Amino acid sequence: MKIENKEKPVVSIIVPVYNVSKYLPECLGSIAMQSYRKFECILVDDGSTDSSGEICDRYVAADSRFKVIHQKNLGAHAARLAGYKQATGRYIGFVDSDDWIEPDMYECLVEAMSDDVDITMVCFIPECCGSPQMPGRKKWKKKIMKSQDAMMNFLTTRVIGWDLWSKLFKRELLDETVFPSEISLGDDFVTSCLVFPRANKVSYLPYDLYHYRLHPASMTHDNSVDSSLEFSKAVRMILGKMDIYTSPVRNYLLYLYFTLLVARLGGLFYNKKIPSRLEKQIYLDLQSALQQIDENWLNIKEKKLSRLILNTKINEFVSATQKRYNMKCKSFVGDNVAYIYGAGKVGKTLHKYLSHLNIKVEGFIVSEKGNDIVEIAGTRVYSIDDVLDSLPNMRIFLGVSRKYLYEIRSALKKNGAKNFYLAPMLRQGFFDGRNLEKAKDRLLLCGKCNAD
Repeated sequence: MKIENKEKPVVSIIVPVYNVSKYLPECLGSIAMQSYRKFECILVDDGSTDSSGEICDRYVAADSRFKVIHQKNLGAHAARLAGYKQATGRYIGFVDSDDWIEPDMYECLVEAMSDDVDITMVCFIPECCGSPQMPGRKKWKKKIMKSQDAMMNFLTTRVIGWDLWSKLFKRELLDETVFPSEISLGDDFVTSCLVFPRANKVSYLPYDLYHYRLHPASMTHDNSVDSSLEFSKAVRMILGKMDIYTSPVRNYLLYLYFTLLVARLGGLFYNKKIPSRLEKQIYLDLQSALQQIDENWLNIKEKKLSRLILNTKINEFVSATQKRYNMKCKSFVGDNVAYIYGAGKVGKTLHKYLSHLNIKVEGFIVSEKGNDIVEIAGTRVYSIDDVLDSLPNMRIFLGVSRKYLYEIRSALKKNGAKNFYLAPMLRQGFFDGRNLEKAKDRLLLCGKCNAD
C-alpha cells in the first residue's frame, strides 16, 4: 500500500542521483524512516545508466512524499538546481545518493531553527569502503554563531565544512544563482560561500547524524595537480564576489587561490614546451591574486616568489625556476647517482625530469614492494628494507605527494638518511600544506580579534 502524506511539507530534501544503484536503497530507506514526517524528498535522476532511475520510480510509487525528476546528465549541481526549482518546503536540505542518515537527523535540524537562526548543521561519520580515511574533525559543544564566524570556520574545515549534505537552510537563502553548473569540483564550496553571508546566525549541533560514504567511485579528496586546477576555478568564481566578505576572509581566499595556482604551475617544471594558453591564463590569474592580497599573509619565501611572479612573464618564470633547480642538481651529473623515493605519479614524472638533466637514477625506493614489481621505466625498484644499511650514503629525491612528504622525510631521517632533496614541484609549489594550515590559523585569529 502506498504511503500517503497530505500535509504540506516543511522540509524539502533534494537528492541528486547518478549511477548509485548499489547504495541508493539504503540512502532512500534512511530518508523514508525519518522521525520528522513533514518532508518531501525530490530525487533528481541525472541521466543514470544503471538501475538507479528504476529504484527512484519504485520509491515514488510506494510513498507520496517522494518525487522524481528524470533528466539528461548535467552534473550534481545542475541536479540540485532542478530539485530546488521543484521544492515547496520552508527549509531545504541535501543528501548525497550514496550516503545515509540517522532517523532523527531532520527532526534535530528543524528544532534548532529559529527566527534568527537561518542555517542548522550536524556532524558526520565517514564510512570508508575501499577509500582512504578522511581527516577527522574536532567537535564543539552545541553553539549558535554569526554566519561570518561560521564561514571563517568552514573555510578551515577543522570543525565544520562547506559540505551541503550536513546542513539545513531556510529557503529564502537560496536562489538559482547559488548552483553553478559550470564547475566540476568545489560546487558545495561555491554554494556555501554564497549562501552563508546571506544568513543571520548558524546553529551547530555536535551530533553524528550523517553517514558520508567514501568509495572508489565517489569524488573524494584528491591531491593531484589537476584537482588543484579544478578547485581553483571554484575559488576564482567566489573571488568575483569579494565585496560580500570581511577582510580576513578575502585575504584567506586570495591566499588559497595563490597556493592552488602555484601547485598547478609545479607541473610546468617538467614541461620543455612553450606553456599553453591555459597555463598562461593561470599565470595571469596568479598575478592578479598577488596584486590584491595583503603581503602580511605571505611568509618570506612566498614574498620572494610573489615578486618573481609579478615581475616576470611566464616563460621567463619557468626558465628561471628550472635554471635555479638545475644548478642545485649539478652535483649529480657525471658519476654520481640518485634514487627516487616513491614510484607513483610524482616519482615517475620526477624520473623523466632527472633523466632530462642527465642525472642517472639508480632506482626507486618504496615502503613495501610487491614480489611482481622488479622495475619501472627500466629502473630497479627497492623496498626501504633493501637499502636500509646504505641510506646514510644515498642521494634521494623525494618523489611523493604533499600528503606524505613530511612523514616520509621524517622516516628517512630516523633511518639514517642524510642527503635527500625535494622535487621541484614540491619545492616551488609549497605542496606540504603547512603554510596553508598557518593561513587557517591566521584566519581564525583575525575572526577572534574582530569578535573581541
